[in-house]
Amino acid sequence: MIFYPLLRTFAAVILVMLMIFPAEAQESLAYQSPDPVIQSLIDAPPTPRANLSPDGQWMLLASLPALPGIEEVAQDELRLAGLRIQPRTNGSSRSGHYNGFSLKQIETGKDFQISGLPKGGKFENLSWSPDGKFFAFTNTDPDNIGLWIVSMKFRIAKPITGIQINDAMRGNPYTWMGNSGKLIVKALVENRSDSPKETFIPNGPTIQSNDGEKAPVRTYQDLLKNQHDIDLFDYYTAARLVKVDAASSTVEPFLGEGIYSSLSSSPDGQLLMTTSLEKPYSYLVPYSRFPQSIDVYNQDGKLVKNIAKIALAENIPKGFGATRKGPRSFSWQGNKEAVISYVEALDGGDPKSEAEFRDQVFLWEAPFDSKPTAGPKTSLRYGGINWGKDDFAIIYEWWWTDRREVTSVWNPEDPGMEKKVLFDRSWEDSYNDPGNFRTKRNEFGRYVLHFDKGGKLFMTGQGASPEGNRPFLDKYDPATGESERLWRSEAPYYEAVSYLLDVENGKVLTRRESEEEPPNYFIRDLNK
Repeated sequence: MIFYPLLRTFAAVILVMLMIFPAEAQESLAYQSPDPVIQSLIDAPPTPRANLSPDGQWMLLASLPALPGIEEVAQDELRLAGLRIQPRTNGSSRSGHYNGFSLKQIETGKDFQISGLPKGGKFENLSWSPDGKFFAFTNTDPDNIGLWIVSMKFRIAKPITGIQINDAMRGNPYTWMGNSGKLIVKALVENRSDSPKETFIPNGPTIQSNDGEKAPVRTYQDLLKNQHDIDLFDYYTAARLVKVDAASSTVEPFLGEGIYSSLSSSPDGQLLMTTSLEKPYSYLVPYSRFPQSIDVYNQDGKLVKNIAKIALAENIPKGFGATRKGPRSFSWQGNKEAVISYVEALDGGDPKSEAEFRDQVFLWEAPFDSKPTAGPKTSLRYGGINWGKDDFAIIYEWWWTDRREVTSVWNPEDPGMEKKVLFDRSWEDSYNDPGNFRTKRNEFGRYVLHFDKGGKLFMTGQGASPEGNRPFLDKYDPATGESERLWRSEAPYYEAVSYLLDVENGKVLTRRESEEEPPNYFIRDLNK
């Protein structure tokens, strides 16, 4: 029971205290700065990130800011279907950014500045053109996101006017169309109205239904809750596709309004594969499980083929290694002009079911007139492919229960041929980790396996040991399974290979640091 007279007396005392000490109370609520020494440590800029041009001639250094200020973390945020959107800019509210770019010529070591960069910019979505003649990035202003292009011939940054970028979805909001110097870009819908306003008198009930089947559901954050959320999701994710010429900065329409979750150009730049979301949406799962349409268009924006219609996936089984039924993981084969690879579950996507094979890879060559070619089956869950030569690719598979991963070689020209296992191990066994295969850009600008002249591959890894991690570079012979150690990091430095510049002649780019020296980049000659 509350004794009300005593409560009134206590409230009066608190009111008098606030009247006596208003200035002190106000000051105590303000943000305080730490000691200048501590603040200088916190605000110290991180080591720039290095990004090599496709021809390996230039190192693009992207500067990173220190911790974000309160004005950035306090911005409005919409949480819709697994996305976190900044409504003022129509971009992501949780993404990091760069605050400056500079260039270093690898051969001479000379530094070059890029003129025309906007002051105080927040740069994201950095990407080189496949031929290395341009690189593009987005810049976030207080109220919009713009696309910028830098020509390596003049080293001048120029904005693309007339469009605002829609960067609400995950992934890059544009893609380069091969070596054409053109980009397909997700832009805001023209003449867009104001965002939907919430009404507190609903038009009808929020209905959720089932078909009588059991459907185990995980707990997800930021799901759609009602029709107003659906309206907001449609408003902020809808985009039109435009074609941008990097050399002339011209913009022309490509495709009309849609909710494009991903864009991907074929290696030869002649085709564009899009993944677009379709209704009905769901209140139970994020947007990645909404119905999808996978389509391929030509350079004129004409539909070439609907590759697949993917149904809503609310009933994916529980457990690590569970996946949706039907085709998934659509991507272009990196060493072919226009071949799509995808995967289909053979076990219904249920890791608890008994099955000899879990997944199967399929290949489908443009113009998609014939049926897809059946590729290898995997005993474990499919984990990706490293493309190499016409007759050589690396395929990965994994299983959560026993932490097992299998790495195999297979021949894309004879997809039915049995795979050859290279490694069958536990991914928790760090001491015996052989590392990861290194890749390089091919004539299409796609990353494929890096072979030496004798057909051997290069591998780098963390090199876990009793003395700590000692990153390494190996040469691996897939025919014999033997490795040759080319280099290993040694104390007092922690050093790791970032890029293989001219590894056949012993030249690599490393990132090195120690207890006394901050991280920096070095060109290392392995022969010397």
